[in-house]
Amino acid sequence: CSWDGGDCKDFYRKPVPVDGYPDCIVHYPEYIGDNFCDDYPPYNTEACSWDGGDCKESDRKPVDGYPSCIVHYPEFIGDFICNDWPPYNTEACSWDGGDCKDFYRKPVPVDGYPDCIVHYPEYIGDNFCDDYPPYNT
Repeated sequence: CSWDGGDCKDFYRKPVPVDGYPDCIVHYPEYIGDNFCDDYPPYNTEACSWDGGDCKESDRKPVDGYPSCIVHYPEFIGDFICNDWPPYNTEACSWDGGDCKDFYRKPVPVDGYPDCIVHYPEYIGDNFCDDYPPYNT
């Protein structure tokens, strides 16, 4: 998706290492350790110490009806909003409880980016870095 249509390129907001986490390089370092679990890569990764401790393993919960789906925000599953990133938009979570399936919002190719197929094409090139896959790829 050409780094979110250029939104995540260096000339918009340069990815930087986070103080105290030398292998954690993100576009929004202020998200690390802000007491809110940014439950998607690159924030919720080992390199970023699970979002600076905001995403504690013990805070993950199973989702009713999806025994293999264990997430930080179970209320995001099946809420009619496609949370288009792992762990929500995965087979284990039945593609965000169906929110990311074709009958709610079909993924579409983005004009000018032939290999970019996303649920929210309006996010591409909107001057905000959507710093998670599939947008920032």
